[in-house]
Amino acid sequence: MRVIAGQYKGARLYTPKNLHIRPTTDRVKEYIFSCLMNRISSATILDLFAGTGSLGIEAKSRGAARVDFVDQADQAVNIIKMNMQKLGLGENIFKMNALTFISYAYERGFCYDLIFCDPPYGFEFSTVLQAFMHKTITSPDGLIVYESNAQHTNPVIHESVIVEKEKKLGNTKITFFKMSTL
Repeated sequence: MRVIAGQYKGARLYTPKNLHIRPTTDRVKEYIFSCLMNRISSATILDLFAGTGSLGIEAKSRGAARVDFVDQADQAVNIIKMNMQKLGLGENIFKMNALTFISYAYERGFCYDLIFCDPPYGFEFSTVLQAFMHKTITSPDGLIVYESNAQHTNPVIHESVIVEKEKKLGNTKITFFKMSTL
């Protein structure tokens, strides 16, 4: 796995030795970042369910102002730390569960322009969307980029959550959610 564009282009990232962490493929990463081209520079980004940190690192490479990484698995946190050290980055890494972090971020007034959510396939994402609805940590134009199995049906969502774009790429589906200001 490598960084595909920007300041760290071509840098190889550490990956797990087992399949408990499922890194985002280069093809999927290229699609996501081509859709977000004008939103990355100077953005504040959350890489939730960060795994290897590849999405957040890609964003940092492309000019994001700040990236916070969140994962509850020891192996993931260690890999993110190794990748950050390799590139000389000093971003924030939080070892906690996603729902706990959303509350933590909300209580501290954190606000993100982009949130990458790549939970384990089969994870019930509706609980995360509910948390975002009640504890808004996205900027007014913020997006949540959700990666799931292509066969996954999106959760039933409230009218305050808008699907802006969705695309299947092989076994992966990418959905861009926006929180409405109803």
